[in-house]
Amino acid sequence: MKRALCPLRFALCIALAVFFFAPPASAQQSGPQPLDGPNENFEFFSLYDFQLEVNLLTGDNPDLFRWDTHFGGEFDLLNYVKGRATVVTDYEAVLGSERQPFDPTQGIYVLEPAASWFFGKHEVAFVFHHVSRHFSDRPKRYAIAFNIIEGRYLRKFELNGTSLAIRASAGKIIQHSDVDYTWAADWDVMVVHPMNPHVHWYGRTTGEMYGVDPAIRGRTDVQHTTRLEVGTRLIAKKADLELFVGAERRLDATPIDYLRPAVTWGIVGLRVASK
Repeated sequence: MKRALCPLRFALCIALAVFFFAPPASAQQSGPQPLDGPNENFEFFSLYDFQLEVNLLTGDNPDLFRWDTHFGGEFDLLNYVKGRATVVTDYEAVLGSERQPFDPTQGIYVLEPAASWFFGKHEVAFVFHHVSRHFSDRPKRYAIAFNIIEGRYLRKFELNGTSLAIRASAGKIIQHSDVDYTWAADWDVMVVHPMNPHVHWYGRTTGEMYGVDPAIRGRTDVQHTTRLEVGTRLIAKKADLELFVGAERRLDATPIDYLRPAVTWGIVGLRVASK
């Protein structure tokens, strides 16, 4: 029993370090969730997850940042026993109140194919990650986008009903338009503890780091964005409802103003997630 707890204790230490010592508080997006282990059967379209998320933002600039919404999902197109081929799609709409109470200011699209391999219960994936940013109801004269080739690690731990899910990636920017990023890393760490069969408590941290090219924007330091949230998960038959509060520090929240400091806001939100 002691041997089985060692990896979990090690992972808990990593999670707590990230949670409490991360750089000052990225956008929450859909993505592959860590599995308990490899699926023993060869299957086509073996798994899918979707989420619908709404965040009320309590920042200093409600004209540009009042609501943050997500709709997206992850599809396991093929399970080949030792791994899986996945596709992630996510659309994020940021809304302010400049022109009307619900004024879409920008849309962010994510598309991500990946293929993974299991080493025991450890999952390692090769990922192509695309991000494209667009202004909503406003002129856009040039593209704002980048592509990343990255490696990813996923693992899920269980101990007496409490689960710890870890997803972490790092890679190189291979193409970019109007951004100064050169490399990227991100994490998603979640701890879930059941209070009863119908209500679970959870804590979650997500974040991103970007290296930059000083010749493009004059920035030299590694750029950070981090999100922390805590809440409850109401368990239902087909989907779960998460109610949460948190805080986020977002890098380059306004895509055309790179000299502007990162924006920090409080969050009150809800998320519908499939089972």
